[in-house]
Amino acid sequence: MDNTAWQLFNSMSDTVLVHPLLDEGFAPFIYVNDSACHQYGYSREEFLRLCAPDITLKEDAQAHGAANHRRQLKEQGRLTFLA
Repeated sequence: MDNTAWQLFNSMSDTVLVHPLLDEGFAPFIYVNDSACHQYGYSREEFLRLCAPDITLKEDAQAHGAANHRRQLKEQGRLTFLA
């Protein structure tokens, strides 16, 4: 991510966490913004060792990992979860 994109990403007040899509399971986060670090209390370095199930209720992680969610993500290119 270039410097301008990084500054924009970090200036957002919404919590944003990015991870690659796997066929099954969850990959570790590859980008998290400052808001995510503040909301969850992890440093960026700590966050980059975590996956969605590490910060999500078990039942929510199961729902988000379901085939229909993965299909929607592949078709639309994104999913938004509101907390």
